[in-house]
Amino acid sequence: MPDHLALAAQDLRLDVNLLDYLVLALYFVTVLGIGFAARRAVRTSLDFFLSGRSLPAWITGLAFLSANLGATEILGMAANGAQYGVATVHYYWIGAVPAMVFLGIVMMPFYYRSKVHSVPDFLRRRFNGQTQLLNAITFALAQVLIAGINLYALALVMGALLGWPLLLSIVVSAAIVLVYVVLGGLSSAIYNEVMQFFVILAGLIPVTVLGLVKVGGFSGLADKVRQSALGDPGLHAWAGTGSADGNPLGAHWIGIVLGLGFVLSFGYWTTNFAEVQRGLSARNTTAARLTPIVAAYPKLMIPAVTVIPGLVALVLFSDLGKPGGPQYNYAIPLLMGDLLPNGVLGVAITGLLASFMAGVAANISGLNTVFTYDIWRSHVKKDMPDEYYLRLGRLATVGGVVLGIGAALIASGFSNIMNYFQYMHSRNSRTQVICRQAPSPEPI
Repeated sequence: MPDHLALAAQDLRLDVNLLDYLVLALYFVTVLGIGFAARRAVRTSLDFFLSGRSLPAWITGLAFLSANLGATEILGMAANGAQYGVATVHYYWIGAVPAMVFLGIVMMPFYYRSKVHSVPDFLRRRFNGQTQLLNAITFALAQVLIAGINLYALALVMGALLGWPLLLSIVVSAAIVLVYVVLGGLSSAIYNEVMQFFVILAGLIPVTVLGLVKVGGFSGLADKVRQSALGDPGLHAWAGTGSADGNPLGAHWIGIVLGLGFVLSFGYWTTNFAEVQRGLSARNTTAARLTPIVAAYPKLMIPAVTVIPGLVALVLFSDLGKPGGPQYNYAIPLLMGDLLPNGVLGVAITGLLASFMAGVAANISGLNTVFTYDIWRSHVKKDMPDEYYLRLGRLATVGGVVLGIGAALIASGFSNIMNYFQYMHSRNSRTQVICRQAPSPEPI
């Protein structure tokens, strides 16, 4: 574990009191309570992996969005807002919402009506077992790595809250998620994700509002951004995209529209089982179709509580992202410590923890389903009793969390976890068109 990261967590320890701890404790009790309650409904592997295909659209839709509100969305997009400016909204309005709507209108009916339990299973029916196995293995690997990002971000907050070393924070955070996913399976994850969606907003909205007040509103923020390292280009989404060198993101508009808006976003949103799984747990085809569409509406507004705080952090903390200063990843925790009174601070910390726990739970619930159904049952041991696969799913959950802890230590070497996210997904030319390759890790 890099020593400078452990020291940074100590330096950013938040000034919490008993009221903040009580808010946090109430959240953890509620999360575990949902896990124990959901356990009573788990009788078959279908209940554990797909909630018995019984959930309404508003539940699956909010869970769909919350599952995506992990570390890359909160810490990562706030870091991108500070590092690249307003152009970060492309990841939402170009790189997410159109593909989510397409998934709902076109793809979800195919997935749901075919009665598949996963995206790799759909590929088996469409092509062959080898295609299923390849997709299942690559998906499982990706979920472990993304779970590591979420665990690392969760550990950053735990370290800032309690002053714990990074490794201890990662292990404790992973254990909490492990308990409620093992207990209640996908139902536990989904119902927690719905609650976590509202907790996340309750934590981020005060940070955004008080941050804007401190910098003089939107006009004051704009003036200060123009005086920062980003300058005026940091306030524009499309200006300067006629060339890759004319904007902070380093992106050409063709790359944004075709590379991010079509190639990457459609490939991600229509085949990423961590999100599609929420739609497959819906009660009928209509609910499955509405799942990503319901999620798309609040997704449009999420930049208000991620990108704006990133810009506020940039102008309030002049050493952010610079040698000797805090990483861009710390934009949100820095604002929380600087702006929020006790009590509200506890809600904000809980909101951050909720976002990361939702992300980890989504990764692990997708991983255990794909490993059990698409790798083990389809290619190793077929026609075993249902209890066998239910037990194997719980063991896969444990294994996925353990591997996620290792991936979290890898993520700790990157100063911007959104850069690591892009770097992890692809180092080929398509990714390089829309974003810069992740820089070498920089010491704080």
